[in-house]
Amino acid sequence: MKLVDGGRNYRAYTYIDDAVDCMIRIIDNPGGVCDREIFNIGTPENETTIRGFAELMKEVFDEEFRIEGDPDPEIISVSADEFYGEGYEDCDRRIPDVTKVRERLGWQSRHDLRSVVYLTMKYFVDRHRSGGWGG
Repeated sequence: MKLVDGGRNYRAYTYIDDAVDCMIRIIDNPGGVCDREIFNIGTPENETTIRGFAELMKEVFDEEFRIEGDPDPEIISVSADEFYGEGYEDCDRRIPDVTKVRERLGWQSRHDLRSVVYLTMKYFVDRHRSGGWGG
């Protein structure tokens, strides 16, 4: 896994089912509380560095999915210039403020960071091992 600048930037990760649930609530627009509004969707409680996320991915794979012969992915650091090209800039922290969506719609993520990784990884591992991608 190549981590740009060592994966030092912070992100918050949200499980797709949680995001879809929130979007449906916005579309349903109970009582018109969403009219002409912009909402952030996310799970600020699932904040970690990109490196921390990569390490959690390795940990979950080792504990839940590794079978004999699976390669051990290496986590390496690459510069932003090397990975994206000259001039790339990124923010150090990208965490959504979900106060409005929680207050107006009562929405809350149901998945913590570990379950986000586990469920996402399970989908891809199951699909790969069943031959869903040709192997």
